[in-house]
Amino acid sequence: MSDLDNTLDDLTGFHWIPGITEILKGARILRAASRDGRLDLDATPTALTLLANPHGPDLPELFALLAQELTNPATNPTLAVLPDDVRKDVQRLGETHVLETAYAPQDAPNEAAGLIAESEPITQVDPVEVIRQKNAARNRRSERPYPK
Repeated sequence: MSDLDNTLDDLTGFHWIPGITEILKGARILRAASRDGRLDLDATPTALTLLANPHGPDLPELFALLAQELTNPATNPTLAVLPDDVRKDVQRLGETHVLETAYAPQDAPNEAAGLIAESEPITQVDPVEVIRQKNAARNRRSERPYPK
């Protein structure tokens, strides 16, 4: 199991929070599309940019701003029952998270997206067929006897 599998499984336990199931479903759909070869050379860099774009809106910014709203008593009335000092600290922490997210390095996925977008494909290949060929080559290597 991969780290992504583990994280998705861990987060599945929070299905009782509105919207979490849909977020995880979207992540799984994107992953499946990538693995099945349904992301082309336009969709892949665009998806990478959405995952981390230092020059514009992206999903980390979306989630940081959502955290800010969840920690703000003006936009989350559930917090009204907390003592004033706790409400202020919670709101400050949400605002801090937005600032920290805005300044966190997000260049690697964006640079990968740029490399993909700027490159010309060598040939039109079926990504699924490429994976099959690589797996077949690995299987042939594993069947070779060891030298004595």
